[in-house]
Amino acid sequence: MSLRLLLLVVLQLCLLSAVAGDDAIISRFQEYLRINTVQPNPDYYKAVDFINSQAKPLSLESQTIELVKGKPLLLLKWVGSDPTLPAFLLNSHTDVVPFEDSKWTHHPLQAHIDHHGHIYARGSQDMKCVGLQYLEAIRKLQASGFQPLRSVYLSFVPDEEIGGHDGAEKFVESQFFKSLNIAIVLDEGLPSPTESYRVFYGERSPWWLVIKAKGPPGHGAKLYDNSAMENLLKSIESIRRFRASQFDLLKAGGIAEGDVVSVNMAFLKAGTPSPTGFVMNLQPSEAEAGFDIRVPPNFDAEALERRLVEEWAPAARNMSFEFKQKLTGKQFLTAADDSNPWWGLLENAVKEAGGRTSKPEIFPASTDARYFRKAGVPAFGFSPISNTPSLLHDHNEYLGKAEYLKGIDVTTISPLSCSAEISSEIALAQSEPSPDFNPWSEFAQNVSGEWDGFGADFTCEGQPLELPESVVPEAFREWEVKVFDWQTQCPTLAQPHSLSFLYKSIKLLPTVGCEADAATRYSIDQRIIGGSKSSALAFSYSVTGSYVSVWPLRNNQLEVEHCLINPNDKESRVRIFQVVSLAENNMSLQSVKVFCEQWYGPFRDGDQLGGCAIRSSGFASTPTTAASVVTGSWRVLLATTSFHASDFGCIQQVTGEKVIEIVREEKDLLLLPQEMWCSLQEGKDRERVFSVGWVFEPGQAITSSCVFSSDSKLKEVTMARETALSDV
Repeated sequence: MSLRLLLLVVLQLCLLSAVAGDDAIISRFQEYLRINTVQPNPDYYKAVDFINSQAKPLSLESQTIELVKGKPLLLLKWVGSDPTLPAFLLNSHTDVVPFEDSKWTHHPLQAHIDHHGHIYARGSQDMKCVGLQYLEAIRKLQASGFQPLRSVYLSFVPDEEIGGHDGAEKFVESQFFKSLNIAIVLDEGLPSPTESYRVFYGERSPWWLVIKAKGPPGHGAKLYDNSAMENLLKSIESIRRFRASQFDLLKAGGIAEGDVVSVNMAFLKAGTPSPTGFVMNLQPSEAEAGFDIRVPPNFDAEALERRLVEEWAPAARNMSFEFKQKLTGKQFLTAADDSNPWWGLLENAVKEAGGRTSKPEIFPASTDARYFRKAGVPAFGFSPISNTPSLLHDHNEYLGKAEYLKGIDVTTISPLSCSAEISSEIALAQSEPSPDFNPWSEFAQNVSGEWDGFGADFTCEGQPLELPESVVPEAFREWEVKVFDWQTQCPTLAQPHSLSFLYKSIKLLPTVGCEADAATRYSIDQRIIGGSKSSALAFSYSVTGSYVSVWPLRNNQLEVEHCLINPNDKESRVRIFQVVSLAENNMSLQSVKVFCEQWYGPFRDGDQLGGCAIRSSGFASTPTTAASVVTGSWRVLLATTSFHASDFGCIQQVTGEKVIEIVREEKDLLLLPQEMWCSLQEGKDRERVFSVGWVFEPGQAITSSCVFSSDSKLKEVTMARETALSDV
């Protein structure tokens, strides 16, 4: 036999051996998937027997414990060469959620493989795949002669899909668990639709809420107030609006699903059953709805509870509520940065296997990892699944053969189990404010909320513009009353832990008298900063809640928005928009828009008005500010940020405060009502400086400026607190 032919035969045998090995791996996975561990009657013992049968050839130590009768927990141990080191735990759950088999292309307990190589089964993603990938990774490592330095435990726990209370929670609370000396835990994550692998360092808290409404029963043809259904529907609409506001943040990009509050209706229960369905001519005296709410660790839970009491289930509307499940208290996060050496090992291990991790996330639902974190043990959520849609709890859940096999190589047992220098004393980051000051979080706290007020448009000479006749109430037209002011709302929400910010400028049709609650929306202008849908050319902010944003407009125009918040109360502010023409690189002021607003409460997405008490009438037609109020000598506490051509769309904080003294002259000032002004001046090298200011108290002002180069590129933004020198 020639050497060439011999090499071909050897190569063919190697390929056949590899294929046979892969087929055996897939066959074992299918066998595990076919074991019926569906809640509420999972066959845990059959699952434990199968896992034990796979562990035995690997010489893994095995122990089955029942912390609750009928719910076995299997613990396997791969003894390390230095078992005195804190150990590494790989956790997975054996139960799966129910399914509707009629909605599946293939029966969810058959583990059918289609012509694309997709394995259809309940648990193929959540999370029988991960548990068996751990075992297959150990099989491969042992075949290569590898032995871990620290011991590796594998736990197969029950009941995760119904809260984990009789599974991982009792396991972690037991003295048995404490004796294991665990240093780090890997638990389930989520599939990634991209090449990157997703890693989770914390999770949202589940609030399973039931809202009940009561009201008088009556004939189906009768109209009356405060029926049970009417009250419940009001609550559902309020909840829907809150949900939409959170969804808007997610759609805007820049944040992950785990960073917002999710609210989804789980059931709606009302009516009187009949043999053919429901009695149609009877209004029910009781109605209820259930909601699955997931709250991020750093969200203001107290504000959400106030919203529940005041809006979603107010006792004044004969409503009540109860939580079927609510996780309270501090939520723990595992540091996912250089402060945690386990994070670096995990990230590098994935890279060495040919993959990469995406930005660490908050898990949008709940997993057993929360119990380990609560006990002080760092835990990451990580499922080695990429290029796959997330189908957990969905119809036709599947995992590709190739992706399953690749995930075995990505499983990070080897690097994490060989780290001798890392002790178990890895600090957890609790969901409390960091001792390190976070300027964006401070800004988010001060800028977010419902801002109610009024607004008006002005010419570039400062003349107020009347509202279109079509929107003015007939009574005003009959009385020949000129109307210049819009009633306005500006629901604003900035995420405290990601550079994401949105608001809606809402103009309301004018009303006669104190009819604010009946006002109709005329227009909504939504703006988004941060993320893939951001349209701002530049954004600068101060921790006080003030900001400056540059927006592109049509017809070769820009809009420079200055938001100035009263630093004393942080509950009143003005927003001044300078509309700028860019014709032939000659920047000129075209018009001005002004909004005077007061903070009315936490963000509600505009679903409640402030009422007449906080509005002023005739703002635009009041006398303009006297020049003497704003001119003269001022001592200025100035903060600055610089921009470059490459800074398109960037978000920057104004910093580097310094004290200077200036003299403001009346020349080039456009004086506006209510102690406001703006200006356009020419600086050095033909720069154009767009400035605004507001004297919020006598002798006290806040100002901001945008400096543009001669070719209309933004160079600098400044914000300042000013004191008249006559008052110093």
